[in-house]
Amino acid sequence: MIDEEPVGASRSSRRRWRSIYTALLVLVLGYFAYRGPYRCFTRGCPDLPVFYASGIAWVSGENPYDAAILNRILLQHEGASHPRSQMLINPPCSLPWFSLLSFSSYAVANLMVVFVNLLLVPAIAWMLLRLFVDQALTGWPRAIFVLFVLSWAPLHTSVSQGQNTLLAMAILLGGVGLVQCRRQYLAGVVFAAGCMVRPSFFVVMIVWYLFDIRRYVRLGGSAIIIAFSVSVVAVVQLERADVPWQKSLSGNIEAFSGDGYGLYGEGTGSISPDRPARFIMLNLQPLLSTWWGRGPLTNYAPLALVGGGVAVAWWLHRRRVNGQTQNKMELIDLSILCVLTLLPVYNRFYSAVLLLVPLAWALAAWHCPRCRWFARAITLALMVFLIPGTAMMLRLLPMETLQSWWMNAIFLPHQIYCIIFVLVLLFLASARMSSMAGTTHSRSLPLCGL
Repeated sequence: MIDEEPVGASRSSRRRWRSIYTALLVLVLGYFAYRGPYRCFTRGCPDLPVFYASGIAWVSGENPYDAAILNRILLQHEGASHPRSQMLINPPCSLPWFSLLSFSSYAVANLMVVFVNLLLVPAIAWMLLRLFVDQALTGWPRAIFVLFVLSWAPLHTSVSQGQNTLLAMAILLGGVGLVQCRRQYLAGVVFAAGCMVRPSFFVVMIVWYLFDIRRYVRLGGSAIIIAFSVSVVAVVQLERADVPWQKSLSGNIEAFSGDGYGLYGEGTGSISPDRPARFIMLNLQPLLSTWWGRGPLTNYAPLALVGGGVAVAWWLHRRRVNGQTQNKMELIDLSILCVLTLLPVYNRFYSAVLLLVPLAWALAAWHCPRCRWFARAITLALMVFLIPGTAMMLRLLPMETLQSWWMNAIFLPHQIYCIIFVLVLLFLASARMSSMAGTTHSRSLPLCGL
């Protein structure tokens, strides 16, 4: 599917393939435009109001964790037709970031968020191509990767929802690139900024670098100092306002993950087995609740599994670099970490933008003699995310069908099954690459990231 054109291809054959590619590009651009910016402008960004209003509440000395206050702020700024805000469950360190949106009207903030997200799409693609696989993805493989990026349904959802996942992913890739260039202090600053935007995207990455803390002490030190300082500033502002923010935050988290329904997003994060909508989430808890119900094992087993996964990924990496002095992270390592990031805590469909990283590795390793079947299976599996399959089923199927055991056990969690399948294949590919590290044959396989 991604072979280069034959050297002796005729001009007519080349024109034909270029015409086909141009037609596909037009189609995926239309798909992207409709599911992304068009839906945001016509239906509104449902996740943006809580970010906007909480930033204003934090700056003005009100409680950003009180949804009633957030909606009153929106009413004051936007009138009776204001967008509805849900409850805020982000930690205080995110509030300074949200406050940047509060210096304009909501309409301007909406335009700004959409514009930034649209700019981040080519930026993320460029970083993935330049960071690891610039020499591997050339010609048609690179062109196909561009088609995948534009047709990636989680990316569309992130734009249409007004989410910050694209910004967090761009910061993540930028921080890894700075580490690769040995600019640890600056990388620490970038990772600290990422923790403000979306902390859950950076926990697994930080654990990875902690396995070699002596090498990355400057990175860890600068990241911890800056993140801690920002958190202190955010908390001090809340304490100065003398608002019950701790009680409100804990109440929001309890209501968000509880079984109730309400105007402010209560029950959105519920993993109750009688809620088919739980499979909009991509973490392991909704799947485990199908088999084990709700309990400590369902909540904490994913954390242990992901921690063990990071340790195994590090061990395979150490075997593969085989004592090299540079000891740089490779694309296969980043792919494993991005998949693991989705599994332990609350992540919805738009967080699957991280799966573009293993997709980039799979296309790069398409012809690798020892990894090509892993790479091709991963590429085919990730095609699941070209459409929002679970959301479509939840919208189109009747409730009695959605609540059936076979639907909850097989079809609704198909996205989670896909992520687990991709993770297993990535570990197998990493183990295969580690087993051949140091051999003459392995050094001739740039497409595997070696």
